[in-house]
Amino acid sequence: MIFLVVLFAVIAVLVGLTVQPFQTVAFVALGAVFMGWTVCNGNRQVHRLRTVRDALETGQAPGVAPGRA
Repeated sequence: MIFLVVLFAVIAVLVGLTVQPFQTVAFVALGAVFMGWTVCNGNRQVHRLRTVRDALETGQAPGVAPGRA
């Protein structure tokens, strides 16, 4: 993840040096949205993995109330 942030920052600087300011702002905004989406999606996947891990440890199916499986 840190690599992606550094990569976007380097590319944003290079874009800023070679094109107009509006295009630089648009690229930085796109990068920020992409990074935000990546973090949000990653957190969601970690939550799902923890849910499955807990279900496997207890022998309970995910989404099933305790005592119903």
